[in-house]
Amino acid sequence: MGSWLRNVTRRTRMESEMDAELRFHIEAFAEDLVRCGVSREEALRRARIEFGGVERAKEECREARGLSFIDSLFQDLRFGLRMMRKNLGFTVTAVLALALGIGVNTTVFTAFDAIALRPRAVKDPDHLVGVYRTAKGEDYGAFSYPDYIYYRDHTKTLSDLAMWGGETNVTTPDLSVASTENLPRVAGALGFHMPQLLKGGVQRLTCIFVSGNYFQLLGAQPAAGRLFLPEDDKIGAPPVVVLSGNFWQRELHSNPDAVGSTIRLERVAFTVVGVTPVDYLGTLSQIPVMWAPNATRPLLGEATRESMENRNVPSGTVYGHLKAGTSLPDAQAEFKVLAEQLGAAYPEVERNTGVRVISERTFGGIDSEAWPIVEATMGAVALLLLIACANVASLLLARAATRRREIGVRLSLGAGRSRLLQQLLIESTLIALLAGAVGLPLASWTLHLLVVEISSAIPSYWGAIALQVTPDIRIFGYTVLIS
Repeated sequence: MGSWLRNVTRRTRMESEMDAELRFHIEAFAEDLVRCGVSREEALRRARIEFGGVERAKEECREARGLSFIDSLFQDLRFGLRMMRKNLGFTVTAVLALALGIGVNTTVFTAFDAIALRPRAVKDPDHLVGVYRTAKGEDYGAFSYPDYIYYRDHTKTLSDLAMWGGETNVTTPDLSVASTENLPRVAGALGFHMPQLLKGGVQRLTCIFVSGNYFQLLGAQPAAGRLFLPEDDKIGAPPVVVLSGNFWQRELHSNPDAVGSTIRLERVAFTVVGVTPVDYLGTLSQIPVMWAPNATRPLLGEATRESMENRNVPSGTVYGHLKAGTSLPDAQAEFKVLAEQLGAAYPEVERNTGVRVISERTFGGIDSEAWPIVEATMGAVALLLLIACANVASLLLARAATRRREIGVRLSLGAGRSRLLQQLLIESTLIALLAGAVGLPLASWTLHLLVVEISSAIPSYWGAIALQVTPDIRIFGYTVLIS
């Protein structure tokens, strides 16, 4: 293999060496004849006759070194491109028919890739794990807040533990500002009009509760202001929120005055301390309007102080990062021991419960109930591709009937059946690859437009969706494969 690659990459040098070697053999044979008394011109003539055709010898050398196939491949590629340009109507029809089938298949696979295969947009996604409470009939349960604190403070295999504590809809009756003269500026920053403020207009916004170390654990960087700190998630700390970049951009027009403003949520004054990047999901599947610390849940009526201290009340899902040199089985073994310690300390609550640690590298948003829908969809688009292939095959057969004379001439000139088959396969492959080159951007544009349209149809106070549909190496490889 290495010798073949050297011959291919050093083709000019190899041809020069081959010419020099052939001349040497002819000259050596001629010199022997000259020493026997034959004139030099006659000696050269006899040497060439004895040696045979030089070009034939070169061709035999190329075949021996595996270069003849490369030459014929490039010849067939050039001829195939000429034929496609000559029969432009056929080429356009065949390419569009295949591009439709390839584009639809790539669109569906891109959506599948974004949901189930693409890594989360977080720091070190390969080492991100989710920790779940298990019980009879429950494999992905949430932990109580005291259990989360216990695991966070005692784990040695994970660098840190953060919690996503649930979602609620909060009411914003108005804005609270430090002085009347700042009211128009702050109102404009948070997207409220003065008449709405004066009339006591109300909006309901989605809010996600997370621990104070959530954004630090995931490596998020603010688009404006700052994100939460651990001290923000303590009972008695000043209430703060972080706005999503999508809400900030779409409703507030990226106004920097939003940071530092005060907004009333359920009649409680919250300070806007920062903004997340646009389309930032973290460990969620949908972008909320705002984020708040877990400690503020009692303030917004999503939970009570007592329920957050109760080990019987599920509070949220826990995530962490594996430390360097530790593996998933190591973390699973450690958390099993910690769960047994909790079970011994609180047998009336923790009995018959366990812990499960799994990789959270991807969203993994397709459960067992959704798989039949995915399989049916993939089967339908595969059938569409087969129909497109059948149509193009019919076009190729009709075209082959008009090329009988050309193929007959090639056969009469000595072309073998394998050589003809190679030529026809290359022509078909060129059409398929060109269709793939058209289908890939078509699929990306279609899916992107669909996501934009769906996002624009969702009311801003519901949050937003974020589906990464930019083609990556998997999508490109899939398109090439089906092409």
